[in-house]
Amino acid sequence: MVNNYAKFADAKRFCSETYHGELVSIYSESEYYVVAAYFIQINYGQLPVFIGLQTYSSVPYYRWQDGSAANYTHWNNQTAPFNITDDSCFGWVETQTSDGWIVVDCQAELPFICKQDPDIVVNGTSGSITSPSYPLPYQPSVTTCYYITVPKKNYHKYSNFSDAKDYCSQVADGELVSIYSKFEYDIVSSYIEQQNFEDTFPVWIGLETYIFEPHYRWQDKSLANYTHFVNGTAPSNTTGSSCFAWLKTVANDGWIVVDCQNPLPFICKRHVPHGNNVYLNGTSGTITSPKYPIPYEPAVTSNYYLTVPAGNVVDLTITSTYRANMIESSSNQVRVEFVASGSSGGRYFGWKASFNAVVPITYRGAFSSTNYPENSVNEVIEQYIRVPPYFGIIFNIWDYVSNGYATLLISTRNSSGTWNFINWDTGIEINHTVRLDGDNAKIYWWGRNYIYLKRVNITWVADP
Repeated sequence: MVNNYAKFADAKRFCSETYHGELVSIYSESEYYVVAAYFIQINYGQLPVFIGLQTYSSVPYYRWQDGSAANYTHWNNQTAPFNITDDSCFGWVETQTSDGWIVVDCQAELPFICKQDPDIVVNGTSGSITSPSYPLPYQPSVTTCYYITVPKKNYHKYSNFSDAKDYCSQVADGELVSIYSKFEYDIVSSYIEQQNFEDTFPVWIGLETYIFEPHYRWQDKSLANYTHFVNGTAPSNTTGSSCFAWLKTVANDGWIVVDCQNPLPFICKRHVPHGNNVYLNGTSGTITSPKYPIPYEPAVTSNYYLTVPAGNVVDLTITSTYRANMIESSSNQVRVEFVASGSSGGRYFGWKASFNAVVPITYRGAFSSTNYPENSVNEVIEQYIRVPPYFGIIFNIWDYVSNGYATLLISTRNSSGTWNFINWDTGIEINHTVRLDGDNAKIYWWGRNYIYLKRVNITWVADP
């Protein structure tokens, strides 16, 4: 969900250029409820949000921006709007009285939802692909899968807590479900509602008691900072070996203490490792390990592609460690790859890093007006200089001529602010050498009016 407001065309462009994606497409009821669970958490009042639906000339008469047919639709009031044209734009409204897709003004400035699929590239002469987590019937939710047992009315299909835990670990390659946030709670809750249990049973979850605050944790040993107990109150009858289940009825929706030997359905949770690509363009920003500050899943791989304006390099500082670690790139683009081991088990809380566009450190350089040694044209030229810390900069101004219609400004910045080291707008200087006591500088040249004589030629070196 993008916090900006934009017209439809601008929203579409933003998704493409910023996230290398598109306005959201919804392929199934399951995906609808996954996105809706997130949508509900964002309070935009009565405003709809733009989606990637568009009209089409053939059945089913709607398709998504990727060209796929919109075989699943979720119109507000279950009826397609009658005021649709070939260039209609569509929005998604989610309020207490409205739920679904509507026609909206393409020129209205609205929030919007972008969708980016993981990049998967396969090369070779042969191979095979499967649906995620095949052959288990997992439900997808971004990078996490949930498997909910749906037994018939036969107690042998249910499991006690220990057997459910073993099944999730040994068969499903995961663990009994953990719930880290209200967002995730709503997602899993929507899956439970879609099941056809023949009896009203709670389902096992991976919660356990803990001696330290907040006194509950999950099987991956992460703290249960989010809880959702029935009636909003933690049960008083817990012990060090208590087992917990999720009861979902009209009257009660939440977690309760249950006898560990009771045969119940259960929910497994497993992360789906995949090559998740994140693209960031700008002068500054933040990246984190997946799910930060929640523990990242084992065997996950993420790539972060950072691009800053040309002429700059990327200054990356990892800020979530005991001592900040700074890395500087050699170009204006950098790829950061994060690979988690398969045995992390959710015990590691990950990292956070900030990046900024900075001028690269150099030791020498040159600056001159356009067409030098000929007369300068109407122009404005800026050059930023950065040398190693505690160095100075020696400028050799070999030739400066101005009859009053050119400005040469050399400035530096320190903790006290910006200081103009040289500020010339008229005169002649030949072979002028001067040292700047600072590790950064900005050269600014402004040539005005074609008929007046003006030119400049400068070299500089870093001085220890």
